[in-house]
This record gives sequence, structure tokens and C-alpha cells, in this order.
Amino acid sequence: MIKTRVFSTKLLALALVMVSYTVSADIDYHRLVWDADPAHQAVIGFTQTNSNETATVKYGYSTDENNWSVQSVSNSQGFDSNRFTSSFVRLTGLTENSAVYYRVCEGNTCGERLWFKTAATDNSPFVMLSGGDTRTGWSTRILGNELLAKIRPLFIMHGGDFTSSNNASQMESFFDHWQLTFSNDIIDGIAYKRIYPLVPTFGNHEAGDYSTLCKVFGVDYNDDEECTDYDTYGAFDISPLLRIYTLNSEYKNSGWSTQAAAQANWLASDLAANSGNVSWRFAQYHKPLFPHSTSKSENPTLFNWWADEFYNNAMNLVFESDTHLSKVTSPVEPVGNTFQVTTTGGTVYAGEGSWGAPARSANKNYPWTLENESIQQFKILTISSDKVEIRTAQFDSGASTDVSTISAQERADNTTVLPTGVDWWSTNGIGNVITLTRSNNELSILGHSDDTSGPGPDPEPNDDMILSVVADTFISEKLLNQNFNAVNDQLLADGNDGTYGSMKMLLAWDVSAIESCSVVTAASIEMQIFNASSGTYEVYSSVNPWLENEVTWSSLSGTENQGTLVASFMPDTTGSHTVLLSADGISMVQNWITDSNNNNGIVITSEGTGDGIDVEDREQGTAIKLELTLDHSGCDSTVPSIISPANGSTGVGIDSDLIWTVGSSATSYEVLFGSDPDNLVSTSQSGTSFDPGTLAKNTTYFWQINVIDITGTTTGTLWSFTTVEPLPGSASIISPADASIDVSVDTVLSWAAGSGASSHQVLFGTDPGNLASTTQSGTSFDPGNLAYSTTYYWQINEINTGGTSSGTLWSFTTVEPPIEITNLVLPGNGGSLESFTGEYSSQWGAAKLTNGVTFEDGWASKVNPGNQEFIYSFANGESVNLSDAVIHSGTGEGLYWAKNVEVWTSTDGSNYTLAASGTLANSSGSSITLGLSGIVAKRVKLVVTSGYRSDYWEIGEFELNGW
Repeated sequence: MIKTRVFSTKLLALALVMVSYTVSADIDYHRLVWDADPAHQAVIGFTQTNSNETATVKYGYSTDENNWSVQSVSNSQGFDSNRFTSSFVRLTGLTENSAVYYRVCEGNTCGERLWFKTAATDNSPFVMLSGGDTRTGWSTRILGNELLAKIRPLFIMHGGDFTSSNNASQMESFFDHWQLTFSNDIIDGIAYKRIYPLVPTFGNHEAGDYSTLCKVFGVDYNDDEECTDYDTYGAFDISPLLRIYTLNSEYKNSGWSTQAAAQANWLASDLAANSGNVSWRFAQYHKPLFPHSTSKSENPTLFNWWADEFYNNAMNLVFESDTHLSKVTSPVEPVGNTFQVTTTGGTVYAGEGSWGAPARSANKNYPWTLENESIQQFKILTISSDKVEIRTAQFDSGASTDVSTISAQERADNTTVLPTGVDWWSTNGIGNVITLTRSNNELSILGHSDDTSGPGPDPEPNDDMILSVVADTFISEKLLNQNFNAVNDQLLADGNDGTYGSMKMLLAWDVSAIESCSVVTAASIEMQIFNASSGTYEVYSSVNPWLENEVTWSSLSGTENQGTLVASFMPDTTGSHTVLLSADGISMVQNWITDSNNNNGIVITSEGTGDGIDVEDREQGTAIKLELTLDHSGCDSTVPSIISPANGSTGVGIDSDLIWTVGSSATSYEVLFGSDPDNLVSTSQSGTSFDPGTLAKNTTYFWQINVIDITGTTTGTLWSFTTVEPLPGSASIISPADASIDVSVDTVLSWAAGSGASSHQVLFGTDPGNLASTTQSGTSFDPGNLAYSTTYYWQINEINTGGTSSGTLWSFTTVEPPIEITNLVLPGNGGSLESFTGEYSSQWGAAKLTNGVTFEDGWASKVNPGNQEFIYSFANGESVNLSDAVIHSGTGEGLYWAKNVEVWTSTDGSNYTLAASGTLANSSGSSITLGLSGIVAKRVKLVVTSGYRSDYWEIGEFELNGW
């Protein structure tokens, strides 16, 4: 008897996706982890979904499987009350800098073919990836994973928060998407997938189980062959180039003081013993010391733990997560309870997550912040003995579709090559690439990324400035109302094209990072040309302002937009091409720096030739650069320059300090401050920062710094900023009602937003003291399929730039599970045969179709029957949830079996819809099952439409199952 089974639609969808990733459906969710000596070790992890067979890993250094070795499972771990079980095989004694090919096998049945690369033991450069917070935002998480497969890094540092609720179903989804990071290769004519080693970090969303890293990823950082909460931190060398430290920032929470002390002692000892053995030292942990969003609090405990330790032991670069945004700092050193920028060598901090998890507002800057922005991203790093190049890859919707793919051979030929078309994030004043070199104390300093003579420190920072274009597009005279930003053609200029007519290229750069006191002495433009021209092209200043995703020929007035001629050039070769700006061009850039309102960028146009040029744009290729030589001698003045808060900034914290700088030595400063620009309060002091106390919210403040030195007083500029808005109001519950019962297991939570709320933190779970957190903009939340007979708790905290307002804790209880009933048409289960066609043999009687007899003749027709119908209702006239219908042939004389049957259902008891049909076998005692899953019916009709003979038909039994 086939009974009702209730399936989760999400699990069914997951199963369908799994099939596309695996050869053997019993082996899936592959992962590869490094936790020690990656030149000679690796941990292979996988899950056996529907099998208890003994698994092994077969591996070798070529695709000839006859020469492979076999390694047994090292250990298996259950996670989330054993709902997700993983097996791990630790390979040791591997050959360094080698491709390792492997398959996971059950007996003679092996799964898909995978391969990975071990680390080198020399100074060979390599590419690596760092990111975190993949717990939500699955569509962008998928985009990031697909982009990773195109980049082909040597390994990945993951900053934690793999999932939102740290449970089995979400972990399955994470690993299901993780398979998208694998690169598809054909090696020796055989299909393989390259899998990339992962170095995992413990995040706050893993904090429900401090053994998550060893249970799910198989790490054994302390090498004790046990899975405990001490397997959340460790360190190892990738090669002589790099040592990486993975730390647990969650130990700062109460209850973990023993583990925190053990971690601190280990870190101090390991740094002292190993910091000088490699070229570079990186660390990763989850919670940032100074989050770059006002929605997150600073972490003085972590600062006190690590800041001095890092600086004193030459930690070059630190990766943080949790805040869901992109940031990079200048090299810093700890001073007191904060950082200060250093040009003699410090630690750079990067992050902060957003590999899928929705980006938070990047609305908090510090004096040491190079750049921060609310984007989806991870960091791509190129590591060599003398420099580290940091790039940030963006992957918001569609960002990875036009990115080229690095092939296995290309990666083998060049260990640092990167794909084209990546949407690289640009840092103001630096560009797409942040280059680190080392000072005499082995700490990091910013170096030149374009210096062909080799990297080195900037002797005078900002003397030479390289800016990547921030807006680029072209306009068409023939298609005069069409915008061409980020089209596949990239950037075009031509005098007369058959499709576009005359075309003009538009470019703009942000020069706001350059001090207004700086003088431009030389300027040039560097572009990458992929279709050359023998014609002459001219560069003009742009007269009118424009937006790259809106501008058209009509909106910009075409040729009338051309201002002063600033350069002329002939792009007769492909590749890199540099255009020197004239004296008028230098004056143009100087005007941009002096007053940003003058900055409308430039126009590149043909002098008349119809031989057009094609240039790479910033979305798909190498961004066009503006290279400047600057004279800062005039900056040694007494005019103060603002640092923080930026002039005209909004959303400023109410506890912010005022910070400024000045070119010359001042004896004191007069600080003028207040909300009335005509009545500012004056304070005299010697320092370059001022604490105005706790400010009012949603208020504009004005301030001015007058500099006093031996020559007198220099009056400063009047600046202003606006503080954060008031805290939002509380959310109001809509559904399900508080304390409600019998709530559907597929319910969706909904609420009315509190006044002034810009986003909502949804807290949800079964433990009111440990609810999972999700931040979103909408006012409804789908928690997925819930458990039956379970009480759930939820709370909505309302968020805006002013902070977070905590909501009320609400609850509801789900319905009891359905009771599955076998054969609903039996009278004993409340079924009733309402009516039937009159043509039947009184010898047997149609009523036998409800007596449960399956191997006798339940019904037989009279001679020459037509369609026969049987209509059934259910207990108390109620509707039922159907799972399937089973129809049996009879076991009589073996002559008269019915052949074609149909099942019709009615929701109202009157109107019927065909739900399923089938054909009985021409044999005794056979049956067919017709699936009816998901149908709710008040009545069901069985119809017999034909038999194997024309004179008599018979059926043994009709079953209907459901609840």
C-alpha cells in the first residue's frame, strides 16, 4: 500500500539542483579545506545523502585513475542534531605546487571528477580571494560564486556567517551554491571541475554551535583529532610568501573567557615565533574593530586584544566582515583607544563582508578610511614577494555575465592573470588597485601600482596621482535619444558610422581627493584601445554636466557641448595609449580641483575621419586613467583643511568629534561651533580635534576653524554637517497575530513599519533568547517551511541612520501535523459511495468497491457497458488533501479486466476536473498509482472508460489516500 508522504517543495527543488552537480546522487556537497601545510595537506569534505556505504577518496597526480591512491574517511561529523552529516578525508604527504585529481567513491561507484592545486614552497606569486557574509541574498551570493569560478584563485579566505540560522537546510543550500565556485575543465579529454581550498572563519551566525567549523568543514586547527570549540582559530604558511591567521571574534562574548584567554596566549606566542618567517602576514576574523556603518557598534574589546599585537608583530593586512559593505583603510598604528594613519608602516584593515548578505549603509568614516561603499563584493589579492595588490570585485545583479573566464591553461601559464570585464571598485585618489609594499619594520605602506621599476613607498604622498574614470559612455548623432552606457561595444568615437553616425566619447574623473591647494604641473590620459584608427582625434572640455546612464546626444546638445581644445592624438596602434594634455588641459583639471562645479569631464571626438576607434570601458575592461603630477608646496599655508565630518555630510553621529588639519605649525585654534551660523560659540584650544558633546539629532551644525600662529590669525572656511535622524517608531504586527495558534507552516510574517524606519531587522526562531537576525527593506518575511506544533518567536527592530528601535517580542504556534489516512473511501474511514452507473452485475455489487478487498472482483459490469462512474464523498462531507489513488485489477477468470481509468476531483461537490488517468495492466492482481499530491477535493469520481474485452469489465478495488 502506498501511503501519503508530505514533501517540502524547497527540498524537492534542492534535489533537482543537486542532480546537475553530481554523477552519483549519493555523494554531494563537496568542499575542500586548508587548515595546515597547504603544500602537502588538504581536507576533502562531502556528504552521502542517501547512502550508508563506506566511502573512500581515490586521488593521484594525473588523470590516469589506474595509478591513483586510496584514502579512507578520517572522520565523520553530524551537524544540527545530525540532520547534516559530513565525511572528511585528510590527505597528507602531497606534492607541493601540484595538481591533485580525485573522486569520492562508494565501492566501485565513484562520483564526479574534481581537482585542486597544492601550494608552492617557493616565492611563486599567486592570486587569492577574501570575503564573507554569504548567509542571505542568495541571488548575489550565486553571482559572486560564479565570478569566483572565472577568477580561479589559489584559495579563499571566508570571514564567517556562512548561513543565517546555522541549520542543516541552510547549510545544504550554502554548499549547493558553493558548487558554482567550481571551474569546468577538460583535462586529457576528461571532464573535471576545479575545486578551490577554503579557509573558514567563525561568525556570529555560527555562534549557536561553536563546533560548526570542524563539524561542517572538517578543520582541526589545533591538530588534536577532536572536534571542539577550540577549532575556531589557527595559523599556517601558504608558502614563504604568506602566513594567515584565523581568529574567533565571538569569544569576546560572555561565557567564553577560558577560550578567549587560550586564543590570546596562542596568538601572542605564534606571532612571536613565526612573524619573521614569511614575506607577508594576514589575519581574518568576523567582527570589525571599527565598523564603517552607524548600524554597528565599535568593538573596544577586540581592539584591546589585537590592535597592538598586530602592529607589534608586523601584521600587514587584516580582513573583517559582519557589516556588509566594502572598506579599505590606510596603513594605521594604534594610539590609545583608536588608530592613526602612519606613513612609516602600519596595518591595513579591509572588508567588511557583503558576499550575498544585503549591503548596509557605508555611512561611517574614520580619519584612516581610504574608501568605503555599500556594495556586494569580495577582495582579489595578488601576492608576490615585494608587493600585494588589492582589488575589490563587485557583483551586483548581472555583474559577472560579461566577465571573461581564466582557463586552466591560462592559470598554469600565468599565476597572477585576472579576467577582463570584472567590475572593479575604484578607490578615490588611488584607482582600482591598492598596492602595498613593506617598510623597514616589515609593516605595510602604500606604494605605486603603476611603477614599472618595481614597487616602493611614496616618498611624498600625492605628488603623483592616478585616478580611474568614474563615468564613461558615448553619444550618437544618428541615435540621438539613446543612452549607450556599458553597452557591449564599450567606448566609441567616429566621424561617420553607418549605424551610429557621428559618435563622441564622454569621460569624467573624481578629483575631490586632491587638496585644493595642490597645483597641477602635468596631466595625461591613459586608455586601452582594442580597435585602432589612422585618423586624428581631439579632446575637448565638456561644457555641460551629464550622467553616464542617462546622457544622450540630444540632452548634451551634441557638438555644442565641446568647450576648450585640450589635446590631439592619433590612435594608430592597439593596446595602451597615452594622451598628453596641453596647458589648457592642465588649467581645465586645475579648475576641477578648485571648484567641483566646474568638473563636467571631457569629450573625445573625431577630427573628421570615418575610421572609428574602440576603447575599453570601466564596466568591461580597464578603466581609463587620469595621471597627474602635483605641486604641494603651496599647501604649507595656515588655511585649515577639513577631515571629519565632511563638509555638507548628512547622517553624522551625535557623538562625532570635529577633526581638521593645517599645513603649517599653529600655536592654537579658535573653534567656532553651533546650529546658528550667525551666532557660533567660540572655544580656544591647541589640538586639531574638538568634542562638541552630545549633539541633537536631525540638526544642521556649522563650524569654522581660525588658525592662530606667530603671524596672526587666519580665518577658516565655514563648514556644515547634519546629524542623524531620530530613532524610528516601533513596528506594528499584522500577521500572524501575537500568541495565535494553529498557524499554517507556510505562513509569511508581515508588519506595519514604524515611523521613519528605513530598514527592518527581523529576529526569528524557536528560542526567544537566541533568535536569528536578518536585515531587509520590505515589511514581510518568509521564514520558509516551519515545523508543525511548534512555538515561534519574532521581533522587528526598526532601523534608520539614527539607530535601532527594539520591537516587541511576538509569538505564534503552528498547526498540528496532518494525520495520514490510508484509503479514504472505506466506510470505516468515513467514505461513502454517493452514486454510480447502474450497469453492474448484481452477482457482485458495486458496493464492494468500498470494502477494501483488493484481490477479488470488486465490481464487474453487465454486457457491453459504456463509461462507468463512481462518485465518493468523505467523512462529514468535508474536503480532504489527496496524495494518490491506487486502482487494482481483479483476480477472477482472467478475462475481463478494465483497461483505461480516470480520476476526477471536485472542490465544490458539483463541478469536476480531470486530475489523473492511467491504464491497468492486462494481468491478474496488478495495480496502478495515480499521483494527486497537492489537490484538495470535496468529492472524487472514478471513471472506467474501456476494458480489454468489449463485453464485460471488472475492477478489484479503488483506493484513495490522503488526510
